[in-house]
Amino acid sequence: MERGEVLAGRYELVKRLGRGGMGEVWAARDRVLHRDVALKLLGIEGVHPDLPQRFVREAVAAAQINHPNVVALYDRGVEEDALFLVMEKVEGATLSEHLHAESPMPLARALEITEGICAALVAAHQAQVIHYDIKPHNVMLTADGQVKVVDFGIAGFVHTAFSVARSSQLAPAGTPEYGAPEQFLTERGDERSDLYALGGVLFALLAGRPPFTGHNGLAVMRRKLDEEAPRLDSLRSDLPPDITEFVAGLLQRDPDRRPQSARSVQDRLRQLRAGPADSPPPQRRQPPNRPSRSVRISHSRAALRWRKAGETLPLAGSVLALAGALAGLLLDGHLHQGHHPVWGAFLAGGAFAGWIAGSLVSGALGLVRGTSLTSDSVTFDREAITVTESSTDRRARIRWDDLSLIGLIGPADGRKDLVAWFRGTEEARSGHLHRLEGLDNDKGHAYRLYRTASGLSRPQQLRPDQLSDVLREYAADLHYEVPSRPMSNLVAVGGRNILAVDRSGNLWRYAAPNYYGTEKSRVGTGWSVMRKLVAIGDSTGDILAIDNSGNMYRYHGPNYHGSQRTRVGTGWDVMTQVSGTGDGTGDVFAVDGSGRLFRYRGPHYYGSQRKQIGTGWNVMSTIVGVGDISGSGSADILAVDGSGRLFHYYGPHYYGSQRKQIGTRWNTRTNLVAIPGAGTTDLLATNEAGEKMYSYTGPTYSGSTATQVGVDW
Repeated sequence: MERGEVLAGRYELVKRLGRGGMGEVWAARDRVLHRDVALKLLGIEGVHPDLPQRFVREAVAAAQINHPNVVALYDRGVEEDALFLVMEKVEGATLSEHLHAESPMPLARALEITEGICAALVAAHQAQVIHYDIKPHNVMLTADGQVKVVDFGIAGFVHTAFSVARSSQLAPAGTPEYGAPEQFLTERGDERSDLYALGGVLFALLAGRPPFTGHNGLAVMRRKLDEEAPRLDSLRSDLPPDITEFVAGLLQRDPDRRPQSARSVQDRLRQLRAGPADSPPPQRRQPPNRPSRSVRISHSRAALRWRKAGETLPLAGSVLALAGALAGLLLDGHLHQGHHPVWGAFLAGGAFAGWIAGSLVSGALGLVRGTSLTSDSVTFDREAITVTESSTDRRARIRWDDLSLIGLIGPADGRKDLVAWFRGTEEARSGHLHRLEGLDNDKGHAYRLYRTASGLSRPQQLRPDQLSDVLREYAADLHYEVPSRPMSNLVAVGGRNILAVDRSGNLWRYAAPNYYGTEKSRVGTGWSVMRKLVAIGDSTGDILAIDNSGNMYRYHGPNYHGSQRTRVGTGWDVMTQVSGTGDGTGDVFAVDGSGRLFRYRGPHYYGSQRKQIGTGWNVMSTIVGVGDISGSGSADILAVDGSGRLFHYYGPHYYGSQRKQIGTRWNTRTNLVAIPGAGTTDLLATNEAGEKMYSYTGPTYSGSTATQVGVDW
């Protein structure tokens, strides 16, 4: 199958996500319901006869289960010589990828994930379905942290014998590191087999590795069958005894010694997450002392008139000023018959008279049209905040008790969003609020309640200063001050967008041309293990990343998870600085510890693909490739030395004789990012405190060409 093909007359293949023993997985678009889906595709010609049987088994098993922790099955069908399943498309990464980035996990997070998997098993077992292959690779975590269990390809049913392994020439059903011993010893299993695998996953979350390891699958199974239970000394020493006892109980070799139902395991997990039974109950938040009066913020009728007049004045004044100037020229020509001794006076007088007339006309229009306007309003009272938008007739009343945070977010001198964070999502849905995924945090999901005006545009809209003081008064316990969340590893991708990693290792895409928090979306997790990101500069949006061990990976966009990467280099821990060339070739500049500058030829970046092109670069604190902006035929480099001087280096060799100083005081700028533009390359940079981001227009990159395009970096 190829991209763009349509299956069953409705499912358009968009992008291949992966390929494995059970066929291919594609991102697809449902043309009928207009939604994104995942499509698993298996060609049945020439494959092992058991594969279609497994494929159908997955469809039958998944169709029995309807639970938020299980990936939903939407449809199945046959297309020519292929079977396909249509499933819910999950935006996120597998638990295996999260373990690769963060291992072992904090106890609270490990228990939360395990409880989510267990909830899926409770639903599956109630539907008489046994998964038989619970492992980190078959668990997805969405962008907001929700657990999704996938791949029921070898699932069985409670009322049927499990006998797939030796009856086929395929690999034994299940995964040796996590599958229960009875799956490989007796070819039979039941619900308790899933509980054993669940214990293996929890062990891996707390220890950073499976409970049994070996050189190959056979060695792992032999250890699993020989030992009564795994040694628990690999678990963290600070774990409470009831946690280690719980893990040991799940991993008993004898199924009769394990917990006997997923429901009992789920109840025990809830107890463990709640803590000891004799611990004091958490203190409820005291109700804040909100003002008893009600305050309504809106524009008065007079304010609406003047704001509407101010909005129309520039256009009307300019048009009539031009008309007045033209009239002055005609009058002057008529009076002096081609001689113009007072030409300037008539021209200026006509323009001035036109501007006055335009002001009067626009003022009159504003008074008339402003009378018919209705102001937006925000009402604060003891119980709730109510937002009314006159242009859309939208009214949302949000109770304070339903919120976890609320604040005005946006640039200091422009329009701001009134953003609220909810503990749940039903309140936000009922108010028809706009989701701002880029602002989600540990307090919940972020939604826009209201967008304020900027200047005199949109006369009905309120200004940020009208809301800020009253908001602090009524929501002192909930008020959100924008924290300083310094971003690192900034890199440019297609469409002038940029990627950045926050302190928690989340990878965010910021939309051009302005780079504020409300314009971002999360596209990856676990990026704290990467010490450097590099832009390749091609149209795919791919990037290079170097981990702390010196391995270089190529990540395939537009989302950047472990499953979309390929290792393309090693030994990069000896390089102090790395940058893309910016010329679209996919090549890379790098400086080693001795100050030698190398150019690496893509698409693989090993020592055999490099050429030394400069020396003495250890005095440079920052380098960035900007492409051929000088017309020299080779990629140029911008570099900042220890004194803050900005130099422009001309290729193809980069020594002192090929450079020109074009700026000073660049040691006050951080996070330099090259953004390819039309005919030149712009430069993004943040100030030392990370408060502001500026865009510098090339090729000179002086302060006079800088424009602020972001805050809170």
